Amino acid sequence: SSARRTRRSAIPARNSRTTASSWPSRSYRVASWWRISASSRKIARDAAALLDRAPDPASVAALMRGFEEAFRGRDASALPEELVRSLARRGQASLGLRLRQRDPAALSEAIERLKNPSVAAAEKVQCLKVLTEVRAPGFRKILLEALEDPSTPVRQAALSGLALEDDPALATTGLRLLPGASAELRNSVLGFLASRPAWSLALMDAVDRGEVARTSIPAEWVERLGRSPEAALRQRVSAAWPSLVVSPSGSGSAPKGEVAVRIRQLEAILRKAPGNPYSGESLFQQRCAACHRLFFKGGSVGPDLTSYQRDHLGTLLTSILDPSAEIREGYAAVEVETRDGRVLSGFLTDRDERTTTLRGLDGQDQVLPAVEVLAVRPTGRSLMPEGLLDGLTDEQLRDFFAFLRSSQPFTR
Repeated sequence: SSARRTRRSAIPARNSRTTASSWPSRSYRVASWWRISASSRKIARDAAALLDRAPDPASVAALMRGFEEAFRGRDASALPEELVRSLARRGQASLGLRLRQRDPAALSEAIERLKNPSVAAAEKVQCLKVLTEVRAPGFRKILLEALEDPSTPVRQAALSGLALEDDPALATTGLRLLPGASAELRNSVLGFLASRPAWSLALMDAVDRGEVARTSIPAEWVERLGRSPEAALRQRVSAAWPSLVVSPSGSGSAPKGEVAVRIRQLEAILRKAPGNPYSGESLFQQRCAACHRLFFKGGSVGPDLTSYQRDHLGTLLTSILDPSAEIREGYAAVEVETRDGRVLSGFLTDRDERTTTLRGLDGQDQVLPAVEVLAVRPTGRSLMPEGLLDGLTDEQLRDFFAFLRSSQPFTR
């Protein structure tokens, strides 16, 4: 089988000559075959042998990255004894792997590192993800404390973990983060609140009281709330945004005639005068950069636009005005319903018999054990909202497209 072939290529023969430089690439092959057969005793022995034969600390570290990837979203408390002994001999078990092994000392170390302001945000994020995946003792308290961290990625990771808690009171926790939130954190908060009907209704209560401005909620989130299976929530969304037409799942793209007319209007505007790409960059940052990367800046929710066919205006305008007309492979939106009552939106980045990984509108990946996934439903639509150009003056449109169609980055 392909799994056996992968495993054989990852394990060098005992008498083979293996250079240290070849070991980092092996870590990823280790990850692939371990994820395929994580319960196999034979593979556990092979993994232990591979770890014992690693020629230097860098090679051990590379293999450990492979093991970390293999156990992403999984409990390692029943790690085979052969591998446990090998890890102990090398003294290289990472904090994440020890947390998955339910090591009490690792939990104490993780809590201390999360409180330490000198620890890098990326390390804290990884720590929070593992604590959430294994449902570590006291993880709710840990996550609530992490919301006070000044780092946006750390707060996003904490919110993602708290979404597992079916507690109506947590809606207040999310709502208090909205005032002054960055675009990235705002998307995470809205995703958090939209994931459960009770929290979504609490958001609508805040909108009705004027505590959350209607204009502060992007159209894509209004659409997401408007597709809720809860009739009461759909009615309240329609009442709050009466001019916004919420498209149901599977409704597809906008009417072709309307799109063609708008394309001709925009082409005429853009032909009248050149735009200022420096001003256009700020418009791109406001409207696109949360999801798209261009010239090494931006998010990872949608495709990187740097190599996209941006010089062809007709293709570009169609993609913006009617994003659901042609969806790039791998970026089709889905809604995932979980057994604990959540409905999550995004696109699938990985799925196997054990886990499903969903990337949300905030760019964060959520790893869901397969047993917790009740249904995965394609929406038939792009994650990219329609109306991206709404509200822009003719001059702003020219500036925006001058930057978007540029062949090189512009910075002040």
